[in-house]
Amino acid sequence: MNPFPREGQWYKGNLHMHTTFSDGDLDLASAIAFYKERGYDFVSVTDHRKTTDAERFTTETFLTIPGTELDCWDHEGNEYHIVGVGVRPFDQDPTIRSGQGLIDQILDHGGVAIIAHPYWLGLERPAIQKLKGAIGLEVYNSGCMDCGKALSDVHWDDLLHHGYYTFGVATDDTHRYTYDGAVGWVMVRAAELTQESIMDALRAGHFYSSQGPELYDIRVEDGWIHVETSDVARIAFVSNRGRGWSVWAKPGETINKASIQHWTDGYCRIEAIDTQGRKAWSQPIWFNASR
Repeated sequence: MNPFPREGQWYKGNLHMHTTFSDGDLDLASAIAFYKERGYDFVSVTDHRKTTDAERFTTETFLTIPGTELDCWDHEGNEYHIVGVGVRPFDQDPTIRSGQGLIDQILDHGGVAIIAHPYWLGLERPAIQKLKGAIGLEVYNSGCMDCGKALSDVHWDDLLHHGYYTFGVATDDTHRYTYDGAVGWVMVRAAELTQESIMDALRAGHFYSSQGPELYDIRVEDGWIHVETSDVARIAFVSNRGRGWSVWAKPGETINKASIQHWTDGYCRIEAIDTQGRKAWSQPIWFNASR
């Protein structure tokens, strides 16, 4: 799942955003322009319960990927929001009353499914763990900053610790295009800037997520994990329970590399945290034969 040794280029993208076609503050053209002006390579417009046609905004240097956000309450009282990226156009089936049903509808229309803002929804591990077919969950969702529940990394680690393999995705969930815009994204390693190539990379986990810091390289060699990043205050190796380690810069300084001897089971994911507290998240590395 390591994207760093793969051939290709890095492309910056937002996978969760809303326009005036649902409950966003900007019309479609203005929303697309917002991200183009801020150096993004691609976006997926994910208005609620429908697929907004944004294909006309795709150029040789900027890609729009059709998407949607579906939602429901199940019979056990759990609320699910599932983002679908790369879907063939469709409207949500209002009779669906399960998170799995939402995922299945996205998969049936050719997309990848992402479990949206689990902390904001109050989803606990059993409610997530029974879902099959989603590529990941939102480890960061900027739209949930207003209620203080933007980060879902504890949910992610709880799932990983119990053997539920899933990727971590940072998104904006943009509605206001102010505090919630251009502050959480994915960096995708793909062969070219096409929908097919980006979708293949997302499915394979060939991406990392970020609020600002950059991950330059992650290597597992001879029992060690080696990490290279942009200048940050801390590089954390996060794993099962209390296992793991952080490498800190000295006060007033920064670091851009760290290494740690790894273990033989469980997982490890990398966080790079800059002097402003912004994070970048790698995908998990698994130390067993089944991954």
